[in-house]
Amino acid sequence: SAQGTARPSIPATRWRDIAAAGDWTGRLAFAAAVAVGLAVPLVWVAAQFYAPIDHDTGAILYFSDRWWAGERLYVDLIDVNPPLVFRLGLVPVLLRQWTGLAEPTSLIGCVMVASVLSTFAAWRLLAWRSSRIAHGQSGTLTATLVPLALLFALLTPGELGQREHLMVVLTVPYVVLTALRLEGYRVALPIAILIALAAAAGFALKPFFLIVPALIELFVLWV
Repeated sequence: SAQGTARPSIPATRWRDIAAAGDWTGRLAFAAAVAVGLAVPLVWVAAQFYAPIDHDTGAILYFSDRWWAGERLYVDLIDVNPPLVFRLGLVPVLLRQWTGLAEPTSLIGCVMVASVLSTFAAWRLLAWRSSRIAHGQSGTLTATLVPLALLFALLTPGELGQREHLMVVLTVPYVVLTALRLEGYRVALPIAILIALAAAAGFALKPFFLIVPALIELFVLWV
């Protein structure tokens, strides 16, 4: 650099590059890392099907069940939470009626599916960014391993199904999209609307959660 010569760029590592590589030990190590990254959170979640859920989460399910049975929210059922969390609690209640699964089991399954979808959305956004940077070479190693770490974080909290946990699960794609916006990228409007709706549901679970998007958007405007 002192002589003014440009440093060569490092090509992005792709899934098909790794699959086509002759070094089988490198491929085996990469496959093992991905397998562990998927197995650890999934095994932990599977164990949650046999453990009691958090008492706050159980109270929300109990209120949602009684609300669906005909009792009036904030009249027969006294609580300080906004109604959105009880509306979300109706999903496992209805699944119990349709499938016979216990409500805690249905709740854990719903949280697991939402976490996987949130991770998939973040992965697609990161892969799309990598493809723009690498001029068409998509699926970089970073865009693959970062969502695996994200999935581990979403599926291994101390209080699965709590409103704070649900807020994080629903708003992760919004945070990733905000990072892309700060770099000048723009995604298709339907995708942005879906991500915004999910984030709106997450931030609306508690009134003071709205401080988070307010600060994020103020930062975006400032930048």
